[in-house]
Parts: sequence; structure tokens; C-alpha cells
Amino acid sequence: MDQLAEIRAHNPDAAYNGKTVTAKDKDKVLLRWKLDGGRYEVLYGDLRAEIVTAERLQQLEAK
Repeated sequence: MDQLAEIRAHNPDAAYNGKTVTAKDKDKVLLRWKLDGGRYEVLYGDLRAEIVTAERLQQLEAK
């Protein structure tokens, strides 16, 4: 939880969906934050990570 607080403190565009996304939601965004260059680091419900474009993030969060 300290790492989550650290990410959110330094990145106002970060979002945590832990109240609605669980391990059963393997393709939903659990946590995301913006990187330099306009891309996003995404952590999915199954805890795998991926770097995506803003457009791809929009698609993922629309699910």
C-alpha cells in the first residue's frame, strides 16, 4: 500500500480500482499511472503489467 500511495502522490493521473477489480477480472485495469511520453503503465486484475498508449487505455477502461 505504501507503493500505491507513492505512485498516487507523485502522479495525479494515477487511478486505483481495487474496490471493483479483483483477481477474477484478469483483463480489467486494477492500477494505472502515466509515464513520460504520454504512455501508461497498467496493472491488470491478474497482476500482469503492460505499457499502453492513451488510446489503448481508453479502450481497456471502457470494458
